[in-house]
Amino acid sequence: MSVRQRILLTLLTFSTASVLVFASAVLLSTDHLEYRVIEATYKNEMRHIQQQLAGDDPVSLPQSTQIKAFWGMSGHVPADFIPFGLGSYHDIPHQGHYYHLYVEPLNGDLLYTAINIDRIEVFEETLAAIVLMIGVAMLISTIWISWVLTRYVIRPVSALASDIETLKPGARSLPERQYDPDLSVIEGAINEYVSRIDDYLTREKQFSGMASHELRTPVATIVSTIETLLQQMPTDQLDDANRERLKRLERASRDINYISESLLSLVKNQKPHSGEMAYRMSDPLSELVEDYRHFLLGSNNQLEMLIERDMHTRVDPELLRIIVGNLLRNSLQHGQSIVVRLVIDAPNLIISDTGEGLSTDIQAWLEDPDHNQLPDRDIGLGLYIVRTLVDRLGWTLSVEPNRGEGAQFTINTQHST
Repeated sequence: MSVRQRILLTLLTFSTASVLVFASAVLLSTDHLEYRVIEATYKNEMRHIQQQLAGDDPVSLPQSTQIKAFWGMSGHVPADFIPFGLGSYHDIPHQGHYYHLYVEPLNGDLLYTAINIDRIEVFEETLAAIVLMIGVAMLISTIWISWVLTRYVIRPVSALASDIETLKPGARSLPERQYDPDLSVIEGAINEYVSRIDDYLTREKQFSGMASHELRTPVATIVSTIETLLQQMPTDQLDDANRERLKRLERASRDINYISESLLSLVKNQKPHSGEMAYRMSDPLSELVEDYRHFLLGSNNQLEMLIERDMHTRVDPELLRIIVGNLLRNSLQHGQSIVVRLVIDAPNLIISDTGEGLSTDIQAWLEDPDHNQLPDRDIGLGLYIVRTLVDRLGWTLSVEPNRGEGAQFTINTQHST
């Protein structure tokens, strides 16, 4: 529930309670006043009758439209009043009117005194209708006033939220704005937090950049040296076991070089440049598939490439190799006896495998990292690199099960340049 809704609900609850208390007080006061008027009328009439009984003149009972009195033994008591015994009774109907009835013993007989309360009832109904209209008017006024007040109160909060939402990476503070004094503390805390995050990311970026850059030269030296050894060393001086060890060392060196290049592409944190000349995607990807054949050694995995509809692009081919290579590498390293397939079907690049597949939380994060939390488990550097570079290129990435087993990654390149 939003702050505006909470304030509106609070004021509406308070107004409703106030209306109920006001209406109850008015109606209770009206009932009390009605009782006092009826009681005063009855006592006044009883004093008049008792004065007549004390004198020598015969008693004359009232028979007006407002008050009627009957002796019980006279036989003139209306049938509507006869069932009632000693006491007082309210809202007794008689001949289309309502009466307050008193039955009391007097002078050896029962005296039935009925006071007409039609006017009082009409007054009560009118007063209840007025109270109801006042209550409705108060509730409507409360809603309108609450809406206006909450809009005024929430305005600085909305402005602060808007500034936070539009805060761009690299900014060290919120835009200069005259916020509400009560929000200045929040503004200061946010600015301090943003500044600390920026300092942290700067240090991380510098470290990753320097580490990746420093690794490039020694790793390249190791790779070239091993290649030279494998090509120039005579077969009789290098047995099969040692040759296999050198090949494994070569593959490991290439992997390290690949990771360092991927990290450098992330550290740059800028929109990828497009080349002047367009090229067919199948050209660098075919070379990539051949380079990845070494992952098949010692396993029953299969790597296939299928070109349905080739496409042209100006995207840096190294970035293309990093994205597709990470997905191929991730599948081949985490499966046994599986088939990994790369399909070029413009405008899509499809990488599928028949392995174990991805968990639902990793799949949700890959498809929409802005609205899904990064999984607690280790997702691997490769998938993180893929997700980041796809976003920078303006491509879209979707993940779905591969016909009941494994996973299928679909990269739509339609929005790229």
